[in-house]
Amino acid sequence: MFLDFDFKINLDVSKAVTKEEWADVYNESLKLIEVFPLAELEEKTFYSVKTPCLTRTKEREVDGWEQKKTRLCWSACGDMVNLRCADTFHFSKELRPDYDPSVGDAAWALLSRRNECGLDEQYAEKTFDMGVITQKYRYHWYLLSVACMVEDRLKEKAVVTGDIELSEIKEAVKMANSILKVPVSLPSCCDMNRFYERVLRLDATELEKLQVFNRFYIGNITSEYLNFVRQKFPDETCSKYIQDEIRPHLFNPKDHECEEIKSSAKSDREKYDIYSYGQLPCYEKGDTIEPKLLKNIMDNFAFMRSALKENHFEEYMQLSASARCRCIAYQNKSQLIRDTDWERIFNDIKTNKQSFERYYPAIRISPSCGAVINFLEAVVLNDDFYAFLCDSIQD
Repeated sequence: MFLDFDFKINLDVSKAVTKEEWADVYNESLKLIEVFPLAELEEKTFYSVKTPCLTRTKEREVDGWEQKKTRLCWSACGDMVNLRCADTFHFSKELRPDYDPSVGDAAWALLSRRNECGLDEQYAEKTFDMGVITQKYRYHWYLLSVACMVEDRLKEKAVVTGDIELSEIKEAVKMANSILKVPVSLPSCCDMNRFYERVLRLDATELEKLQVFNRFYIGNITSEYLNFVRQKFPDETCSKYIQDEIRPHLFNPKDHECEEIKSSAKSDREKYDIYSYGQLPCYEKGDTIEPKLLKNIMDNFAFMRSALKENHFEEYMQLSASARCRCIAYQNKSQLIRDTDWERIFNDIKTNKQSFERYYPAIRISPSCGAVINFLEAVVLNDDFYAFLCDSIQD
């Protein structure tokens, strides 16, 4: 689940936001989560075993700030379709009671984030940090839609940045605009002029402003960008900074050659319906699978079914259906699936004794990477894929 690099959405909100302003954006966020298949982690009890599972995100009552007993909030750590999770994003109807009208622009937070060494408290304390590590799983786009809506509605009192690309933001804004009545615009960090105006107002040195502008601007670093920087910032600030920090990221013509090679490989793969492990959960009856991938899949399935020769399997087959269900729930340590999936699996085990052959091997494998997780998910949840594997082994 975890990558070497954490991909994060930063959403910083100024402490100058009023209760009324925040209530409005919270209510609009509820319209988005009604449509987006966001998921939260919840512990449910199946056959006396508490099992963590994914449930649809919804507004809930949680512990309140300070003296208040409860407050309304919604949370999301993944989505109900792809079943991939990272950190949990929390959106409370009430911000912490630290209102400070003197703060102004939320871009103060960018001064805090401009260096890799960590947050600078003198700036960080001026804003609420609502950032979340998403690892760019599918829920990344849904939360980015929410974040873009918040900045659009609160203007300078919110700012969206992070490990995100312009194409992602455009998709996220398009998603939000397909739901909300009032259109959402691209965040300021996507527009050189708008973003510069925000940075210009910061009480900081010219070098600090340039650091913020360069690090958090989301767009292509082109000659147009370099010219803009030279026009807006003093020469003495620009010269060395452009040479050391910006120029190394300029577009390299050799990238075209790499793209041509990638396009050729992609074209070859797409002769088949399935050419990667990530597509297996979406397998449909009759889909063609890339030959090398298919051989690898069948080898893995044969290895997986070797668990059926274990003494423990034979012992469980002699027990009641309820005992087999408890076994699956208790021993599953790696597959995070929906509550409705658990209900279907348990019903299958109770009504069809031989179905235990499908689920027992899955809990005996420890997923070491995303490919294994995708494979196990497809085996356990995709009936067409499981039937294809069984038919292929018999052949």
